Amino acid sequence: MLIKVGKLMMQKKFINQLSKFSIHWLEEPISSLTDQDIYLKFIKSSKLPIALGENVNDKDQFSKFLSNKYVKYIQPDLTKYGGISMLNKYFRSKYKNKIYLHFLGSGVGLVTSAHIMSAINENGYLEMDLNNNPLRDSLFTEEIKVSNGSIILNDLPGIGFKLNKKNIKKYQVDFFNI
Repeated sequence: MLIKVGKLMMQKKFINQLSKFSIHWLEEPISSLTDQDIYLKFIKSSKLPIALGENVNDKDQFSKFLSNKYVKYIQPDLTKYGGISMLNKYFRSKYKNKIYLHFLGSGVGLVTSAHIMSAINENGYLEMDLNNNPLRDSLFTEEIKVSNGSIILNDLPGIGFKLNKKNIKKYQVDFFNI
């Protein structure tokens, strides 16, 4: 076990206090490295729904979490979990409405994840960061538009946004001359 039981009890107490508020889910409150059976008991006893999965990269563990009736939200990260092809079987499963993608990083990965999320569960959520991120915010020739909490996608070829090559050059690295 990678988490101390006392710390787990403190987190449970804190989560139960948060249940008084209108919270849709609590984001991975304990490490995904925690023993899976302990994690599932934690989820079962929580007064708030728990979202997890962004740091789960073992397909057996992922399958066990996905099929567990107490896990309501699982958030794989396409870049950590093996891409679209690895997750494709889950998108077609009876559990697809439990899958809410997670992506923190560049605009390319974010918009790709948004398109995939809208294809598998148009009412689902995609987690994204709100910090200053030039590889998300200035990577395209136009801003990613958000309206009422939703990313506005389009039907242009590819991911629907043209790359801003001038801004990309600022971050380009010549790996052969390092």
